[in-house]
Amino acid sequence: NLTPGISFASLDFQTSGATSTPPDPELAVGENYVISVVNTSFAIYNKSNGSIAQGATSFASFFNSVACPGVFDPNVIFDEEHDRYVLAIDGDGSNYCIGVSATENALGTWHLYKFTVGNGSTVFMDYPHLGAGQSALFMGGNIFNLNTLAFVESRVWAFDKSAMYAGSAVPTPKTHSLGAVEGTPQPLHFHGFDQGTWPSFSEHYFVSDPYDGTTLTVHRWPNALASGTPTIVAQLDLNTATGVTGGLPVDTPQQSGSNFQANDYRMRDFEYRNGSGWVTDSISCNPGGGTVNCVRWAEVNLVPATPTIVQAGVQASSGQYRIFPNLAVDRCDNMAVGYSKSSTSMFPGVFVAGRESTDPAGSLQDELQLKAGEVAYTGFDPVPRRFGDYSGMAIDPNGFTFWYLGEYSKNITGSTKWATYIGSFQFPSCISVFLGEKVYLPIVAKP
Repeated sequence: NLTPGISFASLDFQTSGATSTPPDPELAVGENYVISVVNTSFAIYNKSNGSIAQGATSFASFFNSVACPGVFDPNVIFDEEHDRYVLAIDGDGSNYCIGVSATENALGTWHLYKFTVGNGSTVFMDYPHLGAGQSALFMGGNIFNLNTLAFVESRVWAFDKSAMYAGSAVPTPKTHSLGAVEGTPQPLHFHGFDQGTWPSFSEHYFVSDPYDGTTLTVHRWPNALASGTPTIVAQLDLNTATGVTGGLPVDTPQQSGSNFQANDYRMRDFEYRNGSGWVTDSISCNPGGGTVNCVRWAEVNLVPATPTIVQAGVQASSGQYRIFPNLAVDRCDNMAVGYSKSSTSMFPGVFVAGRESTDPAGSLQDELQLKAGEVAYTGFDPVPRRFGDYSGMAIDPNGFTFWYLGEYSKNITGSTKWATYIGSFQFPSCISVFLGEKVYLPIVAKP
């Protein structure tokens, strides 16, 4: 089972200097640091003990030299191949601003860039997500009409990462439309470099969905920095794979408070490990005691010309609502998924569940609570209030340790109670296979 390691409070509405809700947290972990981001700012922590290495830093000040105003929807990843942290954020819907660390030292020099992704007059980009590939950093986002807010198309980009990592001028990014049917493209994010399992294929993959709660669409983009064009290579049925019909998430109840939104069933991530891409999303389902919000996940085999579902599952229980999941996979093909959970008898808290590669296909082990909610969640928007868009799960470059940044309700002053919490954990069964690698000794919790 999952064994917890160090855990600590991260940014909240007060400490982040936020003026908005929800926080939209994401997380990246490198050799020495953990970076957490929310809509307005980021913080850097020492991985060894969770202490603050750099306190809350606003994205506005971080990207000041490239003039990136109106920032929202942050992204952060770690490129294992080059030992680089990548911070990125949407700027007013017209720009995508990217910062790459010059080395593995997240406290050192960063190379900063700003790219045009919307025209600022008729359309804007929303909900960007980032992934590291062979030769490029890949991003997918949704394009909306600036005046009517109607969905226009989904679009993907490829940024030359070699030029960015060198601090050089970057060629104009390659971009392609995925059309107006598919939404929220999630780029594959590579893992496994230190284990020698970094993928050898040159093409890149995205997943998207036609907003039907059923279909997972897989796109392959060859020669992304040259003349390649993305094409659909598979459309997979998640309802059939799980045996559960996925409905649109419903508003989420909580103890002693008003309901809050669970948004929709768009994919939250796309993570590579050992030939497979893993995805997760929130759906509504009925585990027997009525409709609740449930966590759905799937493993997709990317090796064949037409990708297929290896396994898929749903985490659900009567009366409990699980929302905004994110997952990662370790070097032993064990998976962990984190999410927020709430019910009429509990405040929104942070939880994780996992599976070992030897477990029955489609199953998860018992969940683990990382942080209990402290008070009823409130905000300054109308009921049902916004709570989130996504959360952040990352796997340490060592391939063993999972790190999760989840959202919970915290007893703080002010009109909104969102807060984030970081927890680490491992599967001891995976560590025991590699005991000779001293650098990978397990992290243990403080007494």
